[in-house]
Amino acid sequence: MGTPKRRLRGTVTRKILAMAAAGFCLLAWGNGWAGLRGKGENKEGENKPGRFQRPLTLADVDAQLAPLSGSKLDPFIKEQVFFGDVGMAKYDDVCRNSAIAYGSLKVSQTMLADAQENLVKYAKGHVARGEAKRQVKEIKAETKVAEAAPPAGAEASAEPAAEPEWTPEEAALVIKQAKKQKGKFTRDEIAYFAAMSANLGVSGYALGKGVESEIQLSQQIPNLLNSAKSDFTGINMVKAPFVIQNLNTARKHLQALPAESKKASVDLMKYAQIIKELREETKDLTPVD
Repeated sequence: MGTPKRRLRGTVTRKILAMAAAGFCLLAWGNGWAGLRGKGENKEGENKPGRFQRPLTLADVDAQLAPLSGSKLDPFIKEQVFFGDVGMAKYDDVCRNSAIAYGSLKVSQTMLADAQENLVKYAKGHVARGEAKRQVKEIKAETKVAEAAPPAGAEASAEPAAEPEWTPEEAALVIKQAKKQKGKFTRDEIAYFAAMSANLGVSGYALGKGVESEIQLSQQIPNLLNSAKSDFTGINMVKAPFVIQNLNTARKHLQALPAESKKASVDLMKYAQIIKELREETKDLTPVD
């Protein structure tokens, strides 16, 4: 037994230590939240992963797309997509699957843009070589694209008319016509139609899965936002604000799907059919180069 003075000093010391421990916990919690605003914060638009994040890859979207990583068909070169990776499955799975759904949309849009660009490029090449005799004006009439006619009685201009813009659908008709007229097809064209036919098929499948998962994933996010503070305690409490930020990013990814995926899905079906037909038309040809 100590003297009353010693017991008093011991009691005061224990209270000071308890207050210090509580203050340390509050400081750790505060620093975790401050991490969103201070050094090392995960800023929107940065082209590198922040804390507790991973970059999405083509292999994540679909393993069959992995060989295209780093090519011009990889949308994540220009616009990287990141998702949460905090080490707790129920949070990481939602963030990753939301990023995959959004990534499938970006992949589809990139594939479509490339297919449209190359259809026009190849068609113009056949016309330049004189292998497609019909005029673009006739092609437009067949695809029911209206052209502006000169006013009645107007004199014909001495200047050649500017080349009209081609739609990819019109370009495909030109390429088919060149095939019928035994035009020359390069190795690049034949290989492109074969590869892009497969790529569009994989992209369409991935986008379909992403759209299908959007509602279920969106419904999980509010519950996870509510449980983040209680799930991340002790030494893991510093992760909580990053978890919330990652879930909000996942929600943004999912919100982009309903508006943009409908058009992408329709266009994918259309161009997948066009490219498939061109693949069938050219797969047995001997390339000229």
